[in-house]
Amino acid sequence: MFGDKSEKATPVYSGGDPVADVPPSYSEGVPTSSDGLIPAGTLLLAGTTIFNTASASSPPLYELTYPIGHLRESNTSVSFYRYENSVRDSSGASGPQVASRKKHIFDLKRDPTVTEPPFPYHLNSVSRGNVGHVGIKTHRRLGGSGYRAWRATRAREGADLEAKEVLFNIKTRGSGRQEWRDGSDKTVLAHETSEEGIHKLQIVVPLTQDIRDGLVATWCLRLWWEIALSKVEPFSWNEGELSNQTPSTWYETSANLNSSCSVKNVLQYNSSLPSGARLGLVP
Repeated sequence: MFGDKSEKATPVYSGGDPVADVPPSYSEGVPTSSDGLIPAGTLLLAGTTIFNTASASSPPLYELTYPIGHLRESNTSVSFYRYENSVRDSSGASGPQVASRKKHIFDLKRDPTVTEPPFPYHLNSVSRGNVGHVGIKTHRRLGGSGYRAWRATRAREGADLEAKEVLFNIKTRGSGRQEWRDGSDKTVLAHETSEEGIHKLQIVVPLTQDIRDGLVATWCLRLWWEIALSKVEPFSWNEGELSNQTPSTWYETSANLNSSCSVKNVLQYNSSLPSGARLGLVP
């Protein structure tokens, strides 16, 4: 079970050149328990940024280089970063200073289907200490359907990914709802919901950093696949308040919003837009 540190799977890193990570003493922007587990919580995807909804002033936890809702089958790669914070002593009257940096941990990938890859959508690991490469496939079972996410390796650089073990089982529970379980299919890890252009991931058990990173990145990967297959345009420039804006203007607005690092501002801005224009999400 992922919440039990004694049974934590050994992180896997294989395929491609190892990535050297020698950062200063940074810690992820979420408190951890004494056993190193990150508490349960609900995450919100807004444009390129992922927040914890526990506080209206929560800083971002993760960031993508492109809004998931704007990705189609023509796109091939999106980088996935985790925000890390460090507290540094200051001799001035202002006291300790908090510094933040982004750590590149995965690339979300879509391979051309003409090559018939085993995992058209997959995570490519670019950092040590995470769950390694992850491939996702659709999965049908008696009475339902869903997805399976597999740990995967490459025999050599440039080779296709080879499935090794199931990391997550994802079960469709209704329109816009998915249940995420561990590889053994016994422990529920999270509930995913999509409603009126708002995507959330409610993590219900404490997780180690590597498993949570893999879970969140795979969630984004699954959303990309689903939205790309829908072939729905993310929004219309002739709709509502956006009729007089250009794409570059909207992206500048979105970038300014993400830099404000506030869940409250994200939700207020998102709710003020027409349903077809909500922060990189399809109607």
